[in-house]
Amino acid sequence: MPETMSVLTDPPPPLDVSLAEMPRALALATSPQLLTLLRILGTGPSVVADTLAVSRTPVSLWMAGKRAVPKKYAAAISAMAQEAFSVAQAQTHSVLSTLESVDHQWAFLAAFLAPLALWVQEVVYEQHQMVRGLLACCEHVAEQAESYKAHLHAGQQLTGERRAELALSCQAMISTLKGFAQLVAVTQSQGADNTPETIGR
Repeated sequence: MPETMSVLTDPPPPLDVSLAEMPRALALATSPQLLTLLRILGTGPSVVADTLAVSRTPVSLWMAGKRAVPKKYAAAISAMAQEAFSVAQAQTHSVLSTLESVDHQWAFLAAFLAPLALWVQEVVYEQHQMVRGLLACCEHVAEQAESYKAHLHAGQQLTGERRAELALSCQAMISTLKGFAQLVAVTQSQGADNTPETIGR
């Protein structure tokens, strides 16, 4: 009986190559997204609750997306997710080194990478959608500003309704600038090129 031919003759690439986008996703992810990652990595509500010194009930609701995660736990959840990923990566590397068959190595790596790849894709896609939304808001505010300028240059007075629109536009502009400031802070902290000009290229 002939031996089964190996479909993949080369061993899989190092984990740091396969998960090159992971550091950026970890930096961009929200607390609910990081809790999803913890679940993927096998960290249950009990462990999260013990680490955060809270009861399991709210953590279960957070991880199920049924209750908002308080901001005060954001840093701790981020640290937990990064630590859990580091441990999982080390364990996977250890197991891979014990598998002699290249096919088994690829199969094991695929099982480890598949849910993580989906998670990274969702995080990055959502962030890109946020950038597009911010850019659309900026364009809208800029159009309104040009309209107001035209009225003022023509010596026309703004009506009460136009003043209210201007106030709302200013508020939208402030919110937009805050959103951009948060994105810039994140991208600068990780050294990633995620500026609005590069999105959608």
